[in-house]
Amino acid sequence: MRYATSVLSVVLAAGAVAGCEGMSFPRSDASPPAGSPQRQDAAYLGSSVMDTTSGDADNSTAVESALAWSEKNARLTEELMRVRDQKYQLEESNRKLREQLTGFQEQSAAAQKELNEANQMLIEMRREMDGWKSNVLGFRNEIRTAEKAQMEALRKVLVLLGAEVSQPTTQPAVRATAMTGGPSGETR
Repeated sequence: MRYATSVLSVVLAAGAVAGCEGMSFPRSDASPPAGSPQRQDAAYLGSSVMDTTSGDADNSTAVESALAWSEKNARLTEELMRVRDQKYQLEESNRKLREQLTGFQEQSAAAQKELNEANQMLIEMRREMDGWKSNVLGFRNEIRTAEKAQMEALRKVLVLLGAEVSQPTTQPAVRATAMTGGPSGETR
């Protein structure tokens, strides 16, 4: 860019030395006719982009005008490059964010799947626990009956071995005394 600027200024300086009087440059304050295509095409260029009017247009030479345009061109070119760099950085940032978003969505889907599986497992475990609890509570009377039978058998063994038996409070103890022949402990 600087090379182009320096080449342009050398060409314009050579033109100035050779004689600028014969060359006709359009003046910046001169406006084309209202119906001309140049006037219509340049209408979209606002004064913020390129200011074609300058206060010292009458006093400026062609070289000064060319240098001014060259400076404006260099400034706008630098601004264009800065804006392009910003655009590239923003596009790169958007690409990275999209990749992260995709990764997070995949992780979220996997976590949701694991959570659903864990919930199903907990529901099944609760059903099994409720079933086990009802089975245990249902067999409580059977366990008591089995323990009573074991106690009765143990009492009979003790009576056979000669232990003294106290007055029974339950019906199985009465049968045990009847089998032994009375309170003395003799067997029939």
